[in-house]
Amino acid sequence: MFRKFILSCILVWCCQFLYCQSHVSDSLISRFGRQLNEFPQEKIHVHTDKSHYISGERIWFRAHLVDAASHVPVNASRYVYLELINPLDTVVQRVKIKSEDDVYSGYIPLTEDLPEGNYSIRAYTHFMRNLPEEYFFNKSIRVSHPLAATIKADIAFAQEKTNRTAATITLYNVVTRKKINPQNLTIRVDDKVIDPHQYRPGRDSIIRFTLNNRGNNPPRMMYFEGNKYKKFIPVPDFRQEDYTVSFYPEGGYLLQGAPCVVAFKALKTGGLSEPITGKIVDSEGYKLTEIQSNHLGMGSFAMIAEPGKTYYAVCKNNTGIEKRFTLPQSQPNTFSLKTRWANQRLYVSVQNSPGMDKNGLHLLIHSRGMVKYCATWDASKEHIIFEKNLFPSGILQILLIDSQMNILSERLIFCNSHDKGITTFTTDQSAYRRRDHITARVKLTGADNQPLQGNFSVSITDDHDAATDTATSILTRLLLTSELKGHIESPAYYFTGSRQAITDLDVLMMTQGWRRYPLPDMVRGKYQYSEKPIEQVQVISGTVKKLISQNNVEKSLVSIFSHDGGIAGTVETDEKGRFAFILEDADSTVYTLQALSVKGKKNVELHVDKDSYPTVMPSPRQKTVSTLTGDTVDQMIEESALEAYVVKADQRWTIENGIRTINLEEVVIQAQRKDNIPQTSFYLRSLQGQIRKTFDQDFFKTHPVTSMNQLISHMPGVNMEVEKITNPDGTYEEYGRLVTTRSKYGFLQSLVPMAIVIDDVIMPDDFDARDINLYNVGQIDVINDMVPSLGLRGNAGAVFITTKTTEQGWKEPSFNIKTITPLGYQKPIEFYSPKYETMEQKNNYTPDLRTTIYWNPNVTVSSDGEAIFGFYAADNNPTTYSVIMEGVSDNGVIFSSKEKIHIVK
Repeated sequence: MFRKFILSCILVWCCQFLYCQSHVSDSLISRFGRQLNEFPQEKIHVHTDKSHYISGERIWFRAHLVDAASHVPVNASRYVYLELINPLDTVVQRVKIKSEDDVYSGYIPLTEDLPEGNYSIRAYTHFMRNLPEEYFFNKSIRVSHPLAATIKADIAFAQEKTNRTAATITLYNVVTRKKINPQNLTIRVDDKVIDPHQYRPGRDSIIRFTLNNRGNNPPRMMYFEGNKYKKFIPVPDFRQEDYTVSFYPEGGYLLQGAPCVVAFKALKTGGLSEPITGKIVDSEGYKLTEIQSNHLGMGSFAMIAEPGKTYYAVCKNNTGIEKRFTLPQSQPNTFSLKTRWANQRLYVSVQNSPGMDKNGLHLLIHSRGMVKYCATWDASKEHIIFEKNLFPSGILQILLIDSQMNILSERLIFCNSHDKGITTFTTDQSAYRRRDHITARVKLTGADNQPLQGNFSVSITDDHDAATDTATSILTRLLLTSELKGHIESPAYYFTGSRQAITDLDVLMMTQGWRRYPLPDMVRGKYQYSEKPIEQVQVISGTVKKLISQNNVEKSLVSIFSHDGGIAGTVETDEKGRFAFILEDADSTVYTLQALSVKGKKNVELHVDKDSYPTVMPSPRQKTVSTLTGDTVDQMIEESALEAYVVKADQRWTIENGIRTINLEEVVIQAQRKDNIPQTSFYLRSLQGQIRKTFDQDFFKTHPVTSMNQLISHMPGVNMEVEKITNPDGTYEEYGRLVTTRSKYGFLQSLVPMAIVIDDVIMPDDFDARDINLYNVGQIDVINDMVPSLGLRGNAGAVFITTKTTEQGWKEPSFNIKTITPLGYQKPIEFYSPKYETMEQKNNYTPDLRTTIYWNPNVTVSSDGEAIFGFYAADNNPTTYSVIMEGVSDNGVIFSSKEKIHIVK
């Protein structure tokens, strides 16, 4: 696999179009080529079956992993990681997919109680962590809760006082339109809890409370839970919305005494675009020109800067806020690149301040790090002309370099060549009825009409239920957003082909930057190297130390075995006390490790390395995007339009999985009870008078819970919060802590951690509650009230864990023994697609309520460029199906296609 990855880079290097005529040019070409070989990079695009789900469903996906330079599919990395991130920028689900037949595919399970809201999917490999998170894949999805079809929470926000926001909440039945009296509400804003005593239910079931907007970071997200209905709701910022405008002269510098085009970009404080109008004035107040943003706060204007003058932009946004910004200072003795497309040709010229000599300059053009042109600039020419077909589709970076290898000017442009794959889609009939079999044929060719080989993923959805993703595609990902740093709003707009979109795309090129490699260092021969290796195996590693001195133990024997009996082995620690086991097993595999001293004694301490994951960067304050139209719309309008979809999807889920489990509110029974307090527990015996919730062996026999994350759904007033400890290298380690969902002092505060006591031993603050192995637990007792005997640690309550005795099948824990459940690879399962081969099956009364009609992550294309797949239509009619096909051929040709299938009565 690694060899395939390297060979793809060599193929890239050999297939370039080059032109050079000097020693400097030869050196530049050599250095670009060496950087690609020293640090080849990956790109990833994830195709999901749809963009809107209900809790309890699965997100089906295919991850297309390619070489960043050539776009040739690669599988050097053994695993791809996908994460589901909630609106609070917290990872709520993580899966690890391994390559099967050179394809990375799987699913993300959505829990039944997942709160409603706008989530995002992030995907990366371990090797991709050598780059900032901006180069990971990110995609927004919508998750609805089934109760949204019957219970609705209208939440209106308003500003009451300075830096204070008030929210009014109304719950009502969607069908009867009657208001519901909220019970047992939990409301949180970011990590702050609203105290229950602030609730003031009125006769109209309206609840009012106040939020504080202090500091530079106003509340971003409200979490609402009431009447078994959970939802994330964006909180508006009622402060005077600030914005900034940045200016980017073409080529990097505002020249003195020469015409120059200046692009600009206006952003709100939260990172999203802001439309503006304004004017450019000089230091004497003279107006040079008027400006207006055209698309997403971006625009451009032309000017000539005079020596000694300072220029300003006086701007105004849609709310009438006027601000003044200083333009970059004009530069003497400077060069600047200027480009334009005309008649399928690229014109490149070098502008300069008066008196500057163009001799000795070098022009270099590269695409994704592959040099396409490099030569000494001919000072006698006004410009150089390139045919568009000399360059591949995607971002080109043009550099002007002097003989000392200094980059004098740079310019990004986008090239849209005719080099993408062409798909021809046909079906065996022009239209179909309910439960008919549909056979689809696909012919895949290149721009030269020659057949392409490879595979692709296909998703087919009912247009009546779910709209296709209009914001992103494999084209926008591989050709545009993966090449730029920063958030790119609505990337699909730039591929619509309209004249205005082409103009706006060129402005985007001037306001963004290509930064996959540090170019100033690279052109001087200083290369960037990868710090993290390509992940090809799964490793469980750690250190063995002496109990008292904590010195490393050399030649300690460390044994490992899996609880299902599939893995067993022993290794010796090295001179640093380190050990490692190389293995590969499915997710949820439980391992037990034991360390012994050189003499076979147990007087050592075993430390197992925790997995670390990249941090989640705060995302821009997202607008609500309709999955019906792809346009920005009011949230309440979107939810109203999608009620029918939620009802249908929930009916289908119930047919396939049975009635949903709904945890009722806690009922306190006031009666004499039999205390089942372990006799060995000093703390519990001292708290016999306090109300507690007990989980004993009878509970575990009737409830198939295997982890603390699952068990806390049965613990009233208890949540699992993931804390992050950032390492010096920017990575972080996670540990779970149990926290109360109540405020203690009548005002906003962080969630309060509960004490965890295992066999009468109070666990430290950084104890990871997710490591508690329920297989070893005999009983768990939860006390939500203050536990005085635990001191300050018990102010928010405590969770007491009693491990199994030897008679119950478990030995007492030891320092030299650890039980772990690392993140393993996901076991593959197939997407279920019903068959109606007989009349009995076709006339079956069970309704077919599929919203995703068909999903196949791996449709193989034959040597003649053809592929065939088939499926059965569902019951909904008349309607149309959208067919989305995405893939990359074996030689790196990208193809994306959207087709329609008609279903009639």
